[in-house]
Amino acid sequence: LNLRLGGRRRRLSLLRELGRRLREMERMRRLQAVTSRPVAGSASVLVETSDEEDGRRGDMGRRSAGARSSSPTASPGAVDAQSVLRLVRPARAALLQLPPALTDKGELQEWRTLLADVVAKLDDRLVVISVADALDPKLAMRAPDEVVCTRCGAELTRRHLSCLLPDVWLNDEVVNCYLRLVQDKAGERCWCPSSFFWPKLHSGGPSAVQRWVWRAKIDWSGLTLVLMPMNINSMHWALGVIDLRRHGLLYLDSLGLAPPPEFRPRLRALLEAEGVPAGAGAASGEAWPLLSAGAVPRQRNGSDCGVFACRFGALVAAGEPLASFDTEPAAVAGLRREIAAAIVRDRL
Repeated sequence: LNLRLGGRRRRLSLLRELGRRLREMERMRRLQAVTSRPVAGSASVLVETSDEEDGRRGDMGRRSAGARSSSPTASPGAVDAQSVLRLVRPARAALLQLPPALTDKGELQEWRTLLADVVAKLDDRLVVISVADALDPKLAMRAPDEVVCTRCGAELTRRHLSCLLPDVWLNDEVVNCYLRLVQDKAGERCWCPSSFFWPKLHSGGPSAVQRWVWRAKIDWSGLTLVLMPMNINSMHWALGVIDLRRHGLLYLDSLGLAPPPEFRPRLRALLEAEGVPAGAGAASGEAWPLLSAGAVPRQRNGSDCGVFACRFGALVAAGEPLASFDTEPAAVAGLRREIAAAIVRDRL
């Protein structure tokens, strides 16, 4: 009985020690985020402060703090991963088998919040690593058909995701997958048909896409936006928008080009076939007019049109102005990584 009680006390002690050490790491991270330069000895100061607060100055805290501050490669205040792992590994059994003595509701809630934060940080780190792996050009050449993830019922390989490398045109798979995530975030008020919708509508009229609308179970009465990626002549990406709130159409092109001649007639025919009310402009014969989008951001090279089309869709769905789009080359390169991260994470 004494041995059993001793084991439970030991697990409880390990849990409390692990919680204290994780709180120390969080305080160090916040301190580094506030200051613009490393604070010498910050790890030791924080450990000692935490020990004073807890009323304990264990050798474990002083040894791990000394190891971090004396490491030749780590910056002052940096958390040594090996020290954290040495602390966490012995406590894994205690984490999996919570001791019966841990019954305080507030303490349990604190643990739950703390571990949820740890899991969220681990997920973010895994996404960063997965994106770096998915966009590795050497791996894309060595194993182009290796499946990275399955999204929207389609397997995305390294070959598909390699279009998110700099100065590469985006393909249909990536554009469709990203805009589907935009749709998922916006909810039932937004519909993003695939990039194959416009060619079908352009060549065959409303009857050619009637089954697509039926399969998507579109409720036009509750819909406010349709975001339609358009691959013009298989050479340039643009975004067509049906704004059902303003009863008009938008054509967003990062090169400033005019919409195809059949853009408005085909979309107007589709809306009439679906019985969507045309608004006040119907009486004057100007049903579903082409609305002004203002100053549409322009791409600065010949390969970022797909990135701009994806970004336009996200901004329109979120109700944000297009002017908030940073078109600097570094920002657009970062946006390519953001698109990859969203696809790997399976959410925006």
